[in-house]
Amino acid sequence: MDTLNQPHDKYFRATFGEVGFASNLLTSYLPKDLLNLVDISTLEPQKESYLDKKLQEQFTDLLFRVNINNKEGYIYFLFEHKSYQDRMVIFQLLKYMIAIWESKLKGNESLPVIIPMVIYHDNGEWKPKQTLGEMILDYDLLPENLKIYIPNFEYILYDLSKWTKEGIKLEAEYKIAVKALTKARYASKDEILSIIVEAVELLMEIEQKDTVTYYISECIKYVLSIRDDISEVEIKNVVEKISIEGGELVMSVAERLIEQGLEQGLKQGLELGARKEKIKAAKTGIIKGYSMEIIMDMTGLTEEEIEEVRQEMLRS
Repeated sequence: MDTLNQPHDKYFRATFGEVGFASNLLTSYLPKDLLNLVDISTLEPQKESYLDKKLQEQFTDLLFRVNINNKEGYIYFLFEHKSYQDRMVIFQLLKYMIAIWESKLKGNESLPVIIPMVIYHDNGEWKPKQTLGEMILDYDLLPENLKIYIPNFEYILYDLSKWTKEGIKLEAEYKIAVKALTKARYASKDEILSIIVEAVELLMEIEQKDTVTYYISECIKYVLSIRDDISEVEIKNVVEKISIEGGELVMSVAERLIEQGLEQGLKQGLELGARKEKIKAAKTGIIKGYSMEIIMDMTGLTEEEIEEVRQEMLRS
């Protein structure tokens, strides 16, 4: 399944993927000794994803280029967005870090520093090991002359559920995004609506509205995509009590979601119709005794797909 079909993935990319958000997060939560080495002003999002397709339903990743210790470096976010934890996450991080390094080796470049981070937003406490050494039998008891042959590293864990309990250190508009991410799956309807109301109240208070409007819109889209018990009308009715402008924003977001749904449905319908035509043409080619190569050229289907059509014709 394409990871872009996952609401958690979409919301994570739309929020944490923004330079402003990522900069504020790192400034607020990066360990101070590291913050002195990382030039946050050079933060630059990268388009590449290094996720294995099999894991796209469980993880999302974001890569940022940034100067570390005055040299090119990278910060790699691995976002766990399922309700269970993967004890193998340390191996996934190592795998993706190696993939990033391999991409640099192709250009005969020196390997950059990569700081790995895990973003977790479920209710339970994060339990997987945070160093590779902890996964290796009796690692701490091994003699140092043996340890040098064994790779070991750790990652920075950002547990968003703890942030919401302890107080989020981010700027107000970014707090909205984190609250929605941590609360949307489990909180009551009233709690979710109160987050959106808080966001709209913030919108009314500030002069520079674009950033807050963006995060409110993403928050509403996220909530509507994963909660069956909350409708756009309910959100609009609650928000309009404090702001007509907020109510208009809610309906604007809802209309865009409907349009996107219609566009996606139309696209899927066209794709389905096109495939039916290809299968029809393949059947004609088979009946007329055309070679496999000619049918493949004529339809764009693969040899395996054409063989499936042939077998279906034999069974009918």
